[in-house]
Amino acid sequence: MKKRTQIVLLCLVIAFTLTVQVPASGSDSRDNAAGFSLDMMVRLGIFDTEQADLSYDSAVTREEYVRIIAKISGQEKKTVLYENNSLFPDIPASHRSNGVIGMAAEQGYITAMPDGLFHPDAPITYSQLAPVIVKLLGYIESDLSGNWPYNYLNLMASLNILDGIRYSPQAEVLRKDFAVIINRLFQTEIKGGQQLFIDTTGIYKNIIVFENGNIRNDLDPLRILTDCGEFYLQEGMPQLEPGHAYIVKTENNIIQAFAGRDYEYENYSVKGVSGQYILLNNGKSMQLPKNIKYYYGGIETDSGSITDCLQANSSVIIAFENGEPKYGVVYDPVYSSPKIITQAMTSDMLESMYSGRLIDRQGKSIRPSQLEVNDVVYEITDIWKNNGFILVYAQKAEGDVTAILPNLISPTSIEIDGVAYQLDSSFPKRKISGTGAIETGQTVTVLLGKDGKAVDIILSGTGENDHFVLVVDSYSETSRRAEDFGKTLYFVNLLHTDGSIKTYLTKRDMSALKGDLATYSILETGEDYDTVTLTQVKYLEKKTHEVFKDERRLDDSYVTDNVIIFNLIHNIYGRNSEASILKWSDLPSGKLEASKVKYIHTTGDFKDIDVIFLDNVLDEGISYGLVTGYKTNYTPMGTEQVITMLIQGEEYVYSTDPIPGLSTGAVLKLRMSGSSILSVSGIVYPYASSDSIQAADTSRIRINDTTYRYHRDFTVYKLKTGNVWKRVGTNEISKETEGTVTLYLDKPLSYGGKVVMALIR
Repeated sequence: MKKRTQIVLLCLVIAFTLTVQVPASGSDSRDNAAGFSLDMMVRLGIFDTEQADLSYDSAVTREEYVRIIAKISGQEKKTVLYENNSLFPDIPASHRSNGVIGMAAEQGYITAMPDGLFHPDAPITYSQLAPVIVKLLGYIESDLSGNWPYNYLNLMASLNILDGIRYSPQAEVLRKDFAVIINRLFQTEIKGGQQLFIDTTGIYKNIIVFENGNIRNDLDPLRILTDCGEFYLQEGMPQLEPGHAYIVKTENNIIQAFAGRDYEYENYSVKGVSGQYILLNNGKSMQLPKNIKYYYGGIETDSGSITDCLQANSSVIIAFENGEPKYGVVYDPVYSSPKIITQAMTSDMLESMYSGRLIDRQGKSIRPSQLEVNDVVYEITDIWKNNGFILVYAQKAEGDVTAILPNLISPTSIEIDGVAYQLDSSFPKRKISGTGAIETGQTVTVLLGKDGKAVDIILSGTGENDHFVLVVDSYSETSRRAEDFGKTLYFVNLLHTDGSIKTYLTKRDMSALKGDLATYSILETGEDYDTVTLTQVKYLEKKTHEVFKDERRLDDSYVTDNVIIFNLIHNIYGRNSEASILKWSDLPSGKLEASKVKYIHTTGDFKDIDVIFLDNVLDEGISYGLVTGYKTNYTPMGTEQVITMLIQGEEYVYSTDPIPGLSTGAVLKLRMSGSSILSVSGIVYPYASSDSIQAADTSRIRINDTTYRYHRDFTVYKLKTGNVWKRVGTNEISKETEGTVTLYLDKPLSYGGKVVMALIR
């Protein structure tokens, strides 16, 4: 009897240590699958980096195993509930994996070794792993046939999870094989076959990318559209390839990690369709695989109808697994942002831009030089930006603006003579809602592009004045590109008639034109910047002008509906000058000082004004300072004055070149940007003074039989004992005020001047 027992035990030991072999396709394919899966586990964060650095063929420890199982089971966040309880004598509460081990033991994913200890550094075996994998798939022991542990291993084998892997119950699970097992587990159906295991995790998903910011100009660069809905990439994460399949780790629809599926992809750029054959841009033809899913416009469709969706420069991506097609994704041609042909684009420049490409203008093939002003031009490519041709829209809507809908703050359409046109995503909304915006009642031309949407709007007659620009900055940089390394590159930032500021290259230093009005033309087009030439306009002699707003007249000349009014606020060294485009209704009525109007351009037989260049006509950023002290410093670099002054009651110190006639108690006109003094425009001299105030309230004062209105920034200072100036309120000015009151105006009274400062002595 004793001998028979020994024989039985020996047979069990032999059986337990026999290697169960599953036919493999060869060591190369096995190693390729393992390498791919291991890389996937690291990318998804399932294998820690420190685990990835370990040997490819090393065994997975019991501690590593529970940390990995916690991640793929979706239980990782629950581990904090177990951090303070120690279940095993060799795992104290302070152990880094105590919480994970506690969770795994509670869920039945791990048990103690025969000695009651956990043994974190011991290898995990297939007999320990198999029941957990089976449990994750929703099976229970009664679903299995045979004895432990073969019943669990046999089920895993029947589900193809162990294909190509050499295993036995007591064999150690190698890191490379565990990666393959998890990869296959993700794509295995759970009991009942209603969903894949990956869909039960709650954090890992299979996705197919449909669209991203690379093929949709209007899409947030971090947003992607997939067969599982929309997701956002974490900041700094690389873009996912359209048409490709990925496993992603997500939380609140934010992709935290991703890894590509083990697919191969074929990309096809379509030229046309002939029957069942697709003609490709590479000169070949093909038939699409049948009996697979296709996606078009984010919707699943079948192979029988997918060819009806194809057109020139459609893109088709077919995914293959082990040489067999899995699915296909079809994309419409990609339209570039619309480009408007302007007068600044010469025939030579248009030839340079579009030479060698097919140009389709309303069904007719044309040369680049035949493009017309206000044509709307798109470059049509496949999603890989190849095989481009030019499609030109020449439709427009002309008439009066009858409505901007739904409102000026967030316009989505514009109504011309009662007909509404939807705004394209590229439409410059600042033209109808910003400073100097087009208003209802004005006569305009709306340029229409793809789908009949409005891509731009111009006032009637615009085209003769859109080559005017204001040079808001000029600077140089040293090139770091390989093709012209070390070369000095000259740049300008130009304010255009539509209110946009764009950067261009120039052939030479144009810093002398900073803050000046010029005309421009494009010499060359570039991938990053176009190269332009600038010609400064000839300024007017200084003289006073008068604005008649209701009559739309400046002096004796009428102003066009499409007048472009450039207004230079501050010409600031080292950055963009402050400037804006104004509309006629923004201008003050009445006389303008001699320095305000710098340039006028006229058009047509009537010599109506269509361009005006003004110098801070609204006096933006203008302040006034009361000098309380100054000193003159003489240095080898020259002479400077350091001035202490009060501005709106606050003390400022400013250094400048000497100001002739400066004295304590003088009032200075200043240009400011925020709280910084940019420059001193000059001394403001007293306009009126009196020892007697005839009348005063919070908005005006009357002295010497003349009434003066207060400026919005009106300030009152009173000289106190010790020759100290102090800001006081307007209540200090009344008929009872003792002393002399001196008034300072922003401009002469006949020009609409108002009191900016009053000094009481």
